[in-house]
Amino acid sequence: MQKHESMKYSVLTCLIFILSSSAGIREKLFIMEKSHNPENVMIIEVKLNEKCEFQTYEDGSLLNFYWLMDGGKYTKDIHPLIRHGIAKRVEYKDQAKTKTSFKVALNDLKEVQHDLPDSSLDVSASLDKGKCSVQSILELGPSKNNKKINLTRSFCKVETNVLGIPVGCTFLELEGKTLSSGKPLHAKFKAED
Repeated sequence: MQKHESMKYSVLTCLIFILSSSAGIREKLFIMEKSHNPENVMIIEVKLNEKCEFQTYEDGSLLNFYWLMDGGKYTKDIHPLIRHGIAKRVEYKDQAKTKTSFKVALNDLKEVQHDLPDSSLDVSASLDKGKCSVQSILELGPSKNNKKINLTRSFCKVETNVLGIPVGCTFLELEGKTLSSGKPLHAKFKAED
């Protein structure tokens, strides 16, 4: 009987290890907010292993999106059609991908006038004091002294058509902390004429 119990616990321990190692560590990159239904916030996240290397989600992507609903009271998965649209706005770029870094294009910037040298985020992961840390670095343009920020939030003031359907941004705000000082910094860009 003891041998059977011991084997049962060994199998259970093995199963727990497999499940926990496949789950990975989920880390938020930044949030996307909008003026249309502002109580719902989109979270953009990545998954890491215990070595702080990026892992793919079940669908093969490196980025995951979900809603933080009703002022943060609960989360909700994103409808596949909306997920497809978001994946175009926050687009994974494979150039120079390593196990701990990759690029993401912020395609909302195509709708606004900006002075950024590049509309891509440099996403990276590192081990800091025994904990995984992620950053999404964006270089701002001359209007912000070409400072680099770790992006924490984007906000789109939504433009709607006569039916009230969102069709774009009248302006886009980007917020983060500067790499040099850690102080908050935001940049606001108006829609193209």
